[in-house]
Parts: sequence; structure tokens; C-alpha cells
Amino acid sequence: MVFSSITDHPITKGAEKKLNELSFKPKSDKDHNFKIGKSISIDVAEFPALVQYQQAIFKYMVIAQGDPATLPTRVKGRKFLGGLLSLGAIAFSANTFGLSAGTNFAVNSGISDDIYRRVSQYRGSIAPINLPNVDLKDYQAIDVRKVTTSQSDRVGQVIIAYKNPKTIEAEQTALIRAIVTLAGADTTLADIEKSRAENYAERVAIWDACSADEACKSGAIDESGNKAK
Repeated sequence: MVFSSITDHPITKGAEKKLNELSFKPKSDKDHNFKIGKSISIDVAEFPALVQYQQAIFKYMVIAQGDPATLPTRVKGRKFLGGLLSLGAIAFSANTFGLSAGTNFAVNSGISDDIYRRVSQYRGSIAPINLPNVDLKDYQAIDVRKVTTSQSDRVGQVIIAYKNPKTIEAEQTALIRAIVTLAGADTTLADIEKSRAENYAERVAIWDACSADEACKSGAIDESGNKAK
């Protein structure tokens, strides 16, 4: 049930073997699953533009969500997603997020028209994730896949960079490792807590900087889940 009906495949068989070796038994219900999207090849020279764009949409998303300290309460009170979508600036659904942010985002994010145009061809792989500035210029190929879940506010990515020529075997090996990591099988509770703390610190820093700028804060979500005045 872990891989639905796709069981006789090198990737799923390999991932299942690794999960078994780790004695990891993932839940197999609709609330605990993820889907890895199709591979989109990124030109190595364009990867920095993708990173810059995703860093910008992450920042824009954080600002649109409002104060990180009160976000959990607003999510539980259902005062979050509707308000965010009502901005008309970000389509936050995991299935549509990409360049659907459109002109409003491009104007308010500081992203240049050049960057916007350069990443448009990769729209199917883009996600609101604050990617690190990694130098991949010595790599030969880069593949990016969006990862979606049954909960539309949770989205991720698998990025595979090949130092040697890309082969089917290399891709399959990398995807097996990615599935194991996405399942959480090779992640400790301490890793999760550290990652959450780092992410929260990033959000607070973005929000504090925005709060000092009235023009920035006017695009955020207030405590009632509405666009701030």
C-alpha cells in the first residue's frame, strides 16, 4: 500500500527495500502521502536564477501569511488560507503554485523581469522553498521535481544534481534516497526540531524587517485573516 499499485519498478522496489532495512513502517492512509512530480531539467547556468526566484517567493509568502508567532492559531481557526488566497497574489495550492503569482508578485518582490522570464520555463518545478545558495556550476545536469501532499499547504522539492553524465541508474538511485528521506525514515526527531527552529527564525527575521516597512506590511494578513490595511 506504500506505493499504491506501482510495485514492480526498480525505484519503488528499491525504496521499499531501504525502508524495510530501516524498520520504517509509514502510514498508508490518505492523510500521510506525497507525490513526486515529473522531472524538469534545469539548465545549470539558470539554477541561480531559480534559487533567487524561490527565495523571493518564500519571502513573499511569509509576509502574506502574517506574523509567524500567531500563524498556528490562525491556521487552526481557519483564518489563514482563505485570506492568503484572497490577496490574488499567490496561488498557494500545491497543484498551482509556480509563476501563477503573476505581475503583482513580480512588482512587489524585487524580482527583475529578466529573472521572471528566465524561470518561466521551469514553472512546473517551482515551490515556495527558501533554497540555499549552492554553487552547482561544475555539475553536468540538474533535475527538479515538485513534491505535493494531500494537504495543499505542504509542498516540497527533490533536486538532483549530477556531477557525472546522467544515467537511468544514477537517477533511480537518487530517487530511492529521496523517497526514503521524504518518508522521514532517515530523519531523527532532533533533525526535525532543528529544521523547524531554523525555518521559524527565518520567518521571524523576514516578518520583523517587513514590520518596519509600512509599504511591506500593507500586503500581509492581519489577525482576522484579512488583508492588512
